[in-house]
Amino acid sequence: MEALGPASDMLRNRIINLELLTGIVASRYGSLTHLSDMHEPLDAHYIYVPADPWTEMTSSDETVSLLVTVFLRFANGYWRLVEEDLFLRAMRSRRMANEYCSPLLVNAICAWASLYTEIPETFRMPGQYATRGQIFYEEAMRLWGLERDRSSMTNVSALLIMACDSSVRGKDANAPVLCKAAVKSLQRHREVDTSHMLGKTASDYMRARESLTGSVLWEELGITTHQMAHLDSVAMKTENLPRLDHLPDRLGYWSGYPYTTVPMPFRANLLMRERQTILGKDLGQRMAAWHLDLHTDLRVRKVMPAPMFEFHAEYCSHLIHLYHRAWIRVFGDSGSPTFEDISEADSTGEEDCAYRGATLVRDYRQLYGSKVCVPHVMMHSAENVFFLLKHLPRSDKHYHSQAFPNDAAPPSGTPTPLPSDAAPINNPTIAFVECFRVPLGAGVQMMLPRAMTQMVFHTAMQLNIRLPEPVERMLQLFHQTSWNISDLEMIDSVQPNLALTIEPFPNVEQRNGVDHGQIYAEFAA
Repeated sequence: MEALGPASDMLRNRIINLELLTGIVASRYGSLTHLSDMHEPLDAHYIYVPADPWTEMTSSDETVSLLVTVFLRFANGYWRLVEEDLFLRAMRSRRMANEYCSPLLVNAICAWASLYTEIPETFRMPGQYATRGQIFYEEAMRLWGLERDRSSMTNVSALLIMACDSSVRGKDANAPVLCKAAVKSLQRHREVDTSHMLGKTASDYMRARESLTGSVLWEELGITTHQMAHLDSVAMKTENLPRLDHLPDRLGYWSGYPYTTVPMPFRANLLMRERQTILGKDLGQRMAAWHLDLHTDLRVRKVMPAPMFEFHAEYCSHLIHLYHRAWIRVFGDSGSPTFEDISEADSTGEEDCAYRGATLVRDYRQLYGSKVCVPHVMMHSAENVFFLLKHLPRSDKHYHSQAFPNDAAPPSGTPTPLPSDAAPINNPTIAFVECFRVPLGAGVQMMLPRAMTQMVFHTAMQLNIRLPEPVERMLQLFHQTSWNISDLEMIDSVQPNLALTIEPFPNVEQRNGVDHGQIYAEFAA
């Protein structure tokens, strides 16, 4: 969508007055909007904040307000990187000296939110989606360079946001550096003496610090596992997690403005508590029971707030990791001991998890589209795609023995039938197609999913796996419209699979007289 035009003073005052009178935005415990307060459906979901003095990248209050709104709805709802009410109060005060808002934090927020919008001001290069938010990202990196020796909650929050943003931009080499900097900053940050504070002020501070501590450990574990690093490298330990039982379970209503204004029930604090609880459990023994015992409002539904989709996508990712032996099946020989050791129960569990995850990402795509693909939905889609590769047929003749030149006709054949919108997915080919759609659609606008789709193609090519016909059609369209050599130069990854998308394997085998390295170069062009 395009940037909002200059708002009239009347509209701006209506928004501010609604917030003051009903507390629609500045809810004490997070992004909670009560149905009884929703007198203005559109205005109530748009959060007005000032650009000055927080960022020099734009003077538009409307642009910054929209970016902050998108961040709080789609990113912060699950990641809980700021306490929304405290952050908004501090940002609106315009006071630089406060515990909950800073120029570094605001620029980091605007950078990440830019990836979910189409505001012209956020493009460094007009029409180049991969450049959205770069001006804010680079400004945040500059400000971090000035803040390195100062520890504060705003610095910790900003570093976590920049770590996530770096990963999505395909610069995941920065993510562990930024995350570890957040850990060190939190460890150096001395707790403020709250004895002189009034009750509510002290309570707000402790809530913000304890929630942030849980988010630091959670994100560090996530980055560590996704980059397949050893868990000994994790600086924070689960036994140091603060308990969040004191956070009240409060039912609120969430809407994904500007993509939807339909209110959905959402228990932000209960979600935060459950997310933190599972970090300290033995996943192999407790996950299934924990999932079954979730509060009714936290269980899977076809229509859910975006943070709930992230919650369940991360759960499915953990299940995939627990079935790690299945990954060896993809790349190992069928006669290897590891292959034969896989039990029928394990295999069934793997497939059930894959189908459950595919149904989840399909429902997310149908509800929110591909322009705002939240991190865990995107990452689980990619993991599921690689897991499902082993269920696709192999061919003696490489299926890409004919490349997809720009003027080529799409592959012929009977399209794969897709289930009804409401039916659970229970077919590996359909599951693969649905999961592949998510990173492919997001890859039109963001670097990380773009690299993921390239790696799926590259892996299938090396293993002689024939991709489903709908995927071949999607790849052809993607090849013709969405990928440039200059995009490849923007990837800075520590992960071998993403690095391999930059150039073909050095010794690519030629099959049937076809140089597949050249084919891949043509595909990536």
